[in-house]
Amino acid sequence: MILLTGATGFLGSSLLKRLLAEGYEVCCMKRSTSNCWRVKEVMDRCTWYNVWGGVERVFKENRIQMIIHCATDYGRTGENNIHVYRSNVSFPLEILDEAMKFGCKYFINTDSFFCKQIDNLWKEKELYMDTYTKSKYMFRNIVKEQIDNLEIIFINMQLEHIYGKDDKKEKFVSFLLGALQSNTKEIELTDGKQTRDWIYLGDVIDAYMAVIQNLYKFKAGEYYQFEVGTGREISLREFVIEAKKITKSTTELKFGRKQMAANELMRSCADNATLQELGWKPKFGIMRGLKEIVGEK
Repeated sequence: MILLTGATGFLGSSLLKRLLAEGYEVCCMKRSTSNCWRVKEVMDRCTWYNVWGGVERVFKENRIQMIIHCATDYGRTGENNIHVYRSNVSFPLEILDEAMKFGCKYFINTDSFFCKQIDNLWKEKELYMDTYTKSKYMFRNIVKEQIDNLEIIFINMQLEHIYGKDDKKEKFVSFLLGALQSNTKEIELTDGKQTRDWIYLGDVIDAYMAVIQNLYKFKAGEYYQFEVGTGREISLREFVIEAKKITKSTTELKFGRKQMAANELMRSCADNATLQELGWKPKFGIMRGLKEIVGEK
């Protein structure tokens, strides 16, 4: 049995559907306020628990062998910092603690490329997406420091800039494509010099499945990290121009009109060699990924 957190979200919902399609038994944790529109067609195929209803109950009522932790709090909708740290640090630590008590073997964690900012800026300056980034970094490093004392296999999936269908409308790629397809008169953007390793949702799901299918290669009491990206970095400017071409939009792109966020990470690209050793390879380039979203063949 797999315990999946964040199952109603952008990543978690697609992962849930794939796990069920592959024949895995899954139980899920969600907030009582979660919108379940992404998973409504599969909700009756798994058991659901309220996040704040008690983690212990999930383990008592199910023989959990693997945890896939996708739940996160970005702090974008006015949540205070304490709430973000509770969601991104305390909650997964509580799950990990119960996992240890009940003999769960595997914990697969979802991490962010934003954590690459941490080393030089933690004390000196406020980070881009500061609380989210620090909380994600804290959880994975607490585990990393204690892994010798934990009888569990901990696998950290550090995702690059993921994009795909059914993401929130306010997320950058969703906003961009919506504006372009509507032929909005103009879009104000930064210079777009920052580069990202843009990875399509389908490739990310394949990466999780590659790890799951190779669990026999990992040892208990060890920490493993996989950088999940294409291994290619493309500037935001190039990405936006490609999106405009694919949508055939008349929208005018106003680069340089907006100020870049303070301390924004300027470059990010995955070293996916260890992931490829498991048999995984990205299938989607930027053009194919964007065409999948807009429905063009």
